Amino acid sequence: MSPREARVWVGCSSAGRRSPFFIFPVRRGEGKFFNLISQFQPPHCIFTFMEDFQRNPQLAEPYFAMTFFEDFKDSKGLVLVRGDFSGHINKADATRLLQLTKHFYIDQPKLVETFNQRPAEFDFTRLLAECP
Repeated sequence: MSPREARVWVGCSSAGRRSPFFIFPVRRGEGKFFNLISQFQPPHCIFTFMEDFQRNPQLAEPYFAMTFFEDFKDSKGLVLVRGDFSGHINKADATRLLQLTKHFYIDQPKLVETFNQRPAEFDFTRLLAECP
């Protein structure tokens, strides 16, 4: 990971502290998807099935969890990111969630900010349209 990438993940973790929740569509074929909700609990970001989270956040099973290790941030300009996923998603889904986290929290943070700060203005259709 380059020093620039390390700054990206530090920025992502920092943005997650300000806006801890977001929704991520996981595609399953043409026009089909299910939603995971992420919650930053630094140094972790945990993704769980949205309907489970709505029923009981404390009992919602993690589908994917990222952990940010910032131990070498200052001395080497490195942030290590570890991803652990359950049997509910595959490695490609987990990799995609990692990329989407960077996209929405760093590259295009407006939707994340709206989701957390002004939820009544959040437009899920726009999220689907802007989801790369």
